Amino acid sequence: AEAAYREALIVDDQFYMAKVNLATVCAQQGKTAEAEKLLRELIRDHPGLSELNNSMAMLLAEQGRYEESREYFLKAAELMPGQTRILYNLGLLENTLGNTAKAEEYLLKALNREPGNYDYLYAMATFYLEHGMKDKAMKYARQLANGFPGDQAARQLLEAAGKQ
Repeated sequence: AEAAYREALIVDDQFYMAKVNLATVCAQQGKTAEAEKLLRELIRDHPGLSELNNSMAMLLAEQGRYEESREYFLKAAELMPGQTRILYNLGLLENTLGNTAKAEEYLLKALNREPGNYDYLYAMATFYLEHGMKDKAMKYARQLANGFPGDQAARQLLEAAGKQ
């Protein structure tokens, strides 16, 4: 796949989808510097391609470059207001940075938009457990267990929230 995308760019270096796909392949192969370079070029040349900011944010977060990642997540959230996964990722990022109020805000926004989403319910329950808020953790652990009755992780969260 990588060779085909490089070939396509030799033929037409403005074929932006080949660059997008090549950046994805490079990131998957651990060639983060090349993926970052390609994404920066794409963002510069095609600012209307809103998903690029999210891709850059994810790439930077995976490298531990959280502050820079936040800027791209915020831009992605602005360009794609309907994408709740961006809010969820922002919440996780803010929690990593120790910004608990912002983390809670973003995680709750994502969950409010998709109240039955497994990942968002799980994130809320674990967030509250991590921060010692047993009652709130229990609320989301129960919702998770009720929505996904056979799920082992949901049962474990219920148990953990009950022990605190």
